[in-house]
Amino acid sequence: METSTRIVSMTARHRAFPCPQAAGHPTASLQGSFARPETPDQSPEPTLQEQYWLPKSRRSPSLARRQLRDFLAKLPDGHRYTETAQLLTSELVTNALLHGTTRDHLIKLTLESDGERLTISVDDASASPPKPGILSNGESGHGLQLVHKLCEDWGRGPREGIGKRVWCVCAPSTL
Repeated sequence: METSTRIVSMTARHRAFPCPQAAGHPTASLQGSFARPETPDQSPEPTLQEQYWLPKSRRSPSLARRQLRDFLAKLPDGHRYTETAQLLTSELVTNALLHGTTRDHLIKLTLESDGERLTISVDDASASPPKPGILSNGESGHGLQLVHKLCEDWGRGPREGIGKRVWCVCAPSTL
């Protein structure tokens, strides 16, 4: 399996850099009653996996979509995932940005594929579980409902260190 970790920097014309810090922190526990699986069902070993660290910035969803497109370009027939995966990535990163990432913390985007499915994971620094719903202004609150409708499966679980991981599994488009 090929694995790489990068940090996305907006100050260097959106280039990705190797992540300066590896995992190794104790796992934090999540509290709340939102019952979703902690991890995707076991699939074959991923053939390609990449990780990116995104800043707390309104431009992070766009940076994440760019990293996704670059990742999919490395997969045979990766274009089959593009439309749905871009929307799912945007929703998960936006949720982490708005509800899960505090100042001076980064958002971690992990993309992996086993050739049959694409798994998108987003880690943030908040232990609060995601809460799907509709807010009164009607302009937000739909993101997790959209994720639920568009992916094969999704869930949340603890991440290494502080916070949580929200993930979804995307099947290739049949068109």
